[in-house]
Amino acid sequence: MECSCDLGVDDYSEMIESRTNKARKEHKCDECRDIIQIGEEYLVEKEVYEGDFSTHKTCLPCREVRNAYLHSFFWGQIWDDLRECMCGDISMADFEKFSTEAQQKILEKL
Repeated sequence: MECSCDLGVDDYSEMIESRTNKARKEHKCDECRDIIQIGEEYLVEKEVYEGDFSTHKTCLPCREVRNAYLHSFFWGQIWDDLRECMCGDISMADFEKFSTEAQQKILEKL
């Protein structure tokens, strides 16, 4: 990918677990706020930040885009962060590398 963002996030956060689950009930993606439907896979990340424990749920299309463009990020803000720091438009070659679901998310959010 031609463009990437480094937001200068500090190292106070400690990731203690990261796994992919299959939803047994509906969840809301912490990034795009869309519903993760029953049966869909999603990412669960657990962290400790300055002594506070938190759990984050991310749909796979948001994870795909986050992994492609963000070296560091704040949970719940990836789409705002990407809009602020994108280096122009996403090239068609880069766009075509994403899954159909991630392409739809990019078109909706950026």
